Amino acid sequence: MIQERAPGSVFAGLSLYALGGRVRDVGADETAFFYRNAKYILWLETIWEEQGAAEVNRAWVHRRFPVLAEVSKGAYVNFPYRLLPHSLQAYYGAHAAFLQHVKEKYDPYNVFGFPQGICRQGSVVFPQARPAVPVYAEKSKRTDDAFYRRARYVRDI
Repeated sequence: MIQERAPGSVFAGLSLYALGGRVRDVGADETAFFYRNAKYILWLETIWEEQGAAEVNRAWVHRRFPVLAEVSKGAYVNFPYRLLPHSLQAYYGAHAAFLQHVKEKYDPYNVFGFPQGICRQGSVVFPQARPAVPVYAEKSKRTDDAFYRRARYVRDI
C-alpha cells in the first residue's frame, strides 16, 4: 500500500494510533467523541515539497483509501479530508444531530467552525475567518499545502 510513494513524495506512511484505556472508560454517549469503542485511529498520509506534486499525491491517497475503509468506520475530525462524503456523519457518528443543536445554542455566529465542521442550519463557515495559508507555512515561508492524509477508526482487525 505504501511501498511505492507518489511522484514527488518525500514521505508516505500508514500509522496506527492505539485507542482504548481511558478513551473506553467513558461511555460513547457521555461526550461528543463518538468512536469510544474503536481500537485504533488508522492514518494514511503522503508529504511533498514541491507544489507541482500536490495533485498526484492527493490522488495517491484517494486511490488507496478504499482499502482502509473496508476495515474501518468513521473518520477522525482532526485530519479533515475535503472530499469526504457525509463528513458530519463520518466525523461525529450518531452524535451529529445532537452536536448540531449544541452548535445552534452556543455558537450562533459560527465562530468555531471549519468547512466540514458543524454549522448552524442554513449557514456557512465565514471564509474570511480562515488564514490564507496554513500556520506552519507562515513559519517556514512555504505557501503550499505539503501534506495530505485521511484517518479512520478501526473497531476490529
